[in-house]
Amino acid sequence: MSVTTRLLGAIWPFVFVMMGLFTVLHVRHERQRLVSDLARRAVLVGEGVKESVEPVVRRESTPATARVLRRLAQFEPQDRGLRSPRRRRGRRG
Repeated sequence: MSVTTRLLGAIWPFVFVMMGLFTVLHVRHERQRLVSDLARRAVLVGEGVKESVEPVVRRESTPATARVLRRLAQFEPQDRGLRSPRRRRGRRG
C-alpha cells in the first residue's frame, strides 16, 4: 500500500466521525431554537386572544363572546411564502 492510501485510510474515519458529531450538535441546537421560538409565538398568540376576549367577557355579552370564539376557531394561519403565490385570473405579468 502506498503512503497516500494509508494516510487517507486513517483520515477518512476521523472526518466521518467529526461530521457526524457536528451534525448531531447542530440538530440539537436547531431543535432547541425552534422549540423556544414556538413557545415565544404561543405566548404572543395567547396574549392576542386574551386582548380580544377580555373586553367581551367583561361586558358579559353572550352573542359577542360566541362571535369572537367562532372567529378564533375559523382562523387559518398565513402562508409564509413556502409555495409560489397563485396567479389571479385575468391578470398577466
